Amino acid sequence: MKLNAFTSPPVHPATQWRPYLYSLVMIGLVTLGVVASREIELINIALFYQLPVILSAFWWGRWPSYFTAVISMIAFDFLFIPPTFTLSVDDVRYVWSFVTFLLVAFIIGGRTEVLMNEAAAASQRERSTAALYQFSREIAAIVDLDAIVQKLAMQVADTLGLRTRVILPDENGGLTVRADHKPPQASTDTAANDPEPPTLSAPELAAASWSFSQNKPAGPTTNRFATVDFLYFPMATPAAVAGLLAVQLKTAAIAGEHLNLLKAWAGLAAVAMERACLIAKQREASLLLESDKLRTALLNSVSHELRTPLSSIIGSVSTLLDSESLYSSQDRHDLLINIQDGAHRMDRVVANLLDSARLESGMTHLKLDWCDLEDVIGAALHRLRDVIRNREIRFSGSSHVAMIRADSVLLEQVMINLIDNSLKYSLPATPIDIAVTAGSDKLSITVADRGLGIPPNELPHIFDKFYRIRLPAYRVDGTGLGLSICKAIIEAHGGEIQAQNRPGGGAVMTVTLPAPPDQPTPVERR
Repeated sequence: MKLNAFTSPPVHPATQWRPYLYSLVMIGLVTLGVVASREIELINIALFYQLPVILSAFWWGRWPSYFTAVISMIAFDFLFIPPTFTLSVDDVRYVWSFVTFLLVAFIIGGRTEVLMNEAAAASQRERSTAALYQFSREIAAIVDLDAIVQKLAMQVADTLGLRTRVILPDENGGLTVRADHKPPQASTDTAANDPEPPTLSAPELAAASWSFSQNKPAGPTTNRFATVDFLYFPMATPAAVAGLLAVQLKTAAIAGEHLNLLKAWAGLAAVAMERACLIAKQREASLLLESDKLRTALLNSVSHELRTPLSSIIGSVSTLLDSESLYSSQDRHDLLINIQDGAHRMDRVVANLLDSARLESGMTHLKLDWCDLEDVIGAALHRLRDVIRNREIRFSGSSHVAMIRADSVLLEQVMINLIDNSLKYSLPATPIDIAVTAGSDKLSITVADRGLGIPPNELPHIFDKFYRIRLPAYRVDGTGLGLSICKAIIEAHGGEIQAQNRPGGGAVMTVTLPAPPDQPTPVERR
């Protein structure tokens, strides 16, 4: 059996006689040494016979040392005290010497055992402190409840050499075994350490329930449910009992020091579990708060973004219906254009909302195929023709634009959002620059404007959901979803998107996508 720091080696009945045999051997060696010397005085011989007594006490304890003292005195009297080779003495002073010899031997033997026990207890306390320190240090970084439970059961089982269980309350108000570990020497038993922890028998459940409800130990070594196999320790905090720590004592004994160690483990685990529960509740509260913020931002953005074009559409339609004869054909055309612009604007808002919902839910699946970036950019510009109107769009690249394996529909939506964003945040008479750069392993697309740029403190947040630049010069319409959708789509393609300011003023959005080495050659455009 494998022994650990907290387990004493069992004394087998067949080996109980060995300390006494070894004591006799030491007495014989001392006797041979004294006889061989021939010139040692009696008082010194008595001191030599004290040596086996001290060693016996140091190695085997009190009773082997007492046995050694008696045999040493008999050997000393028989071999060296006149008349030799008898147990009688000529001088009564030798009797007092024998009494003194035995008294000293008994005192030395007993005191040596006491010191050994004290040293062993001190060493055990040191090991206990080290074990507690190690456990507290390891669980300090653990915030998952299941991880704490498993760590506790494994630590106790490996340290004490006892089968260990951790029992926690379940959703139905009962008690469930959440961890069950046996020590390493019992690892061959497949009954422990199973993926599915065992259920408690009726007697064990009764003992566990009482210990949990009363916040007191139960089982062996206690006066409650002493006949069950497991000793149950409540893992309690000042607020409540978090669970139970149980060790199997059916075929094992446990020292008082180990009981104190179990109590300390249970206390540390209870604090760690309470911390894990508080962190979980804090995370849940944070998620709820963030969800409320997102919901509020969504409602505010959507209500504003839909109300403005809807009001424009309603106003234009009402004007056409109520005063059709008062307006020229050009005026009616302008009103219809106004209606069309409002409808397109609402369509883009709804499209962004739907794209955001699909990306978050995981419903969007990439339909990868070879596509020409020039075709993708051209389709985006066509859909934005009513927004672009007379704005200059300058495109630069090689004579032919590289092919890329991507979802052309989603990539087109990215270009629409980037170009639309540049149009919103740039001066009306300035151009928009779109450039495509093809490298050996990647493709880069840049969309640059000549607006006021992005404040440095705003750069880290512009791809956040519902985030909009908060400066008076940037009072433009939008939900704050466009750039966040671009980021999600590009990252789904294995690429990245970045924002930075131009040295001469304005902002630059850069999209980088991986370019497969086996890409086909696109047709050159003339």
